[in-house]
Amino acid sequence: VVVKLREGMIVPHHSFSGVDALKRVEKRLLPTTFRCAESAFPKWSDVRRHGPKDAPRYHLFVAEADPSALSVMMTRTLLGLKNVLSMDVADGQSGAGWVILKGAGCSPWKEERDRQTDDVQDDEPFWLHRVYQLGDPLCTAEIEVPLLWDAVEERIVSNDSWEIIRWLSELAATAAPGSVRISNTVEDVIGRKGGGDDDDGDDDNKPTLFPENVENEIHRRHTELVRPLIDAIDTAGIEYFKNERRVTAEVSEARTAIFAKLAKLNELLEERRFVAGDKLTAVDILLASCLFQFDAAYLDAYFLRECEGCQGSILLSDAHPVLKAYLRDMYGFLKPSVRFGSYRHHFRLHKAIETTRQLYSCEILEDEIGRIPSIYDELPNLHAILESIEKHAGERPRGTS
Repeated sequence: VVVKLREGMIVPHHSFSGVDALKRVEKRLLPTTFRCAESAFPKWSDVRRHGPKDAPRYHLFVAEADPSALSVMMTRTLLGLKNVLSMDVADGQSGAGWVILKGAGCSPWKEERDRQTDDVQDDEPFWLHRVYQLGDPLCTAEIEVPLLWDAVEERIVSNDSWEIIRWLSELAATAAPGSVRISNTVEDVIGRKGGGDDDDGDDDNKPTLFPENVENEIHRRHTELVRPLIDAIDTAGIEYFKNERRVTAEVSEARTAIFAKLAKLNELLEERRFVAGDKLTAVDILLASCLFQFDAAYLDAYFLRECEGCQGSILLSDAHPVLKAYLRDMYGFLKPSVRFGSYRHHFRLHKAIETTRQLYSCEILEDEIGRIPSIYDELPNLHAILESIEKHAGERPRGTS
């Protein structure tokens, strides 16, 4: 089935024909969702089986500039699953969706990349919409990351970040002994399946990002605080650019929500070390993936700095002292997955949106994908700033939920 791309969405092409096909499309008027029942997610026994050419069977497509996808990427590293699940990191985004400039690293597309020469200039880009089209040729869906791909059955398992993080947590807990390794630093702060503080070797006391004794609190904070914060930031930026940089009522409301959520988080974390209590959980990883991008991108790329209610940056000022200390704490656990330069993709988003209005193609616009405006080239060394913050982890509150 032929498809065309429109503002990052896969939609059926008007020129295809066939009564049966039309009937199928009529049933897909709403966007296709790729969600998976918890019981249907792959078990450890499935994951340990290799896929084509002894490569990992399951593969992740992520993007560092997307906080939801970044949280999945961080979880994979934090839980020691890098050797179990392969992963591709997208290089950029446009009206044709996310793109991996050097090609995909999993079957069935890896063979295409392997046939290419070693000359980087000859590498062919891989557009993520091809995964969606193979997974469901009639899908009408936004081209989103993260995405979990089954290379054996050639299907999309899920593109829901919260579902995937839960699955990664369960995967690490049920892995065969010695198959994954969680650092001692993380072991000391991560929750336990049974809610206990010590690992006594029992299967019900394995490390988890969703400990039972605070699971309701995790989901509540995710639903009421963290996810609304991320959604508000997206709206404040994307809708602002889609409306040709006009501050509509929707944009104004989103901006207000951003600063309100930051204030609530600052207040909450005065009383506890982590969002759900005294243990690091999934909601902390998602929040950190968002806050790490605030100074590096959102504040200036989305023109938030001059908004009413904005108190300034998190890491480069003392406007949010508790959040600043919290990020220093989280940085100690997530440092291998933090690359501030990659978050600068947001500075190119407005041009991608403008271009998409006139052009729906998969061609790479080198001047847009490969270059950030020079006025934004200077990025403070946020890694050094995080390392030097005096109020480090040992001084953060240890209160429970």
